[in-house]
Amino acid sequence: MLTSTRTLFVTMLAFCGISQASTIDIGLISFDVLIPGTPGVNAFNISNFTGDPGTGGFALPPDFPVFTSLSFLFSTLTLVDTTGAHVIPLGDIGSGPLIPPSSVHFPDTALFSKATFSATLDQTSLTLFDGSTFAAASSAIEAVILPSSGNSFVAGTDFAVITVSSSEPRTFTLVSAGLGALLIWALWGRRFSQEDQGS
Repeated sequence: MLTSTRTLFVTMLAFCGISQASTIDIGLISFDVLIPGTPGVNAFNISNFTGDPGTGGFALPPDFPVFTSLSFLFSTLTLVDTTGAHVIPLGDIGSGPLIPPSSVHFPDTALFSKATFSATLDQTSLTLFDGSTFAAASSAIEAVILPSSGNSFVAGTDFAVITVSSSEPRTFTLVSAGLGALLIWALWGRRFSQEDQGS
């Protein structure tokens, strides 16, 4: 009976590992040097790496696998510096790199401690490069850049990947269900073991 319980437990853990909610990468936001020199200019760059490259899209499989051309609607960039938070509207961003508008250009002396990119996806049913489909849990996306070292960004170093999560069941729910089933199985086995010993 103990061997059966162990087998069931391992099987449930494997199932939970396979079925946990996944994320896929759809873009990138980075803080880069735009014009080198003294004085220099830095900029935030947003890239939407979706769409079939064979038809003019910008997906980069397997790292950026979405062949559906997505648009990032109503996008904004919220920057935090020594004076507080500032929201910069960027509008809609189609597939490909966004040519940084002047609103996201800054002298290289400007110091930022956080950047948050927010947008709404124009669709949530996505086709991947291997032909499979991916259902996004939400149309809202957000990516946050924090300094990789120190208190402010380093141009050419700091970035964040823009991701989307699937609508598959969460790991916690699956693990809870698996452990519940394991407990029932163990109690059921113990009852039969005690009945066998009593007869």
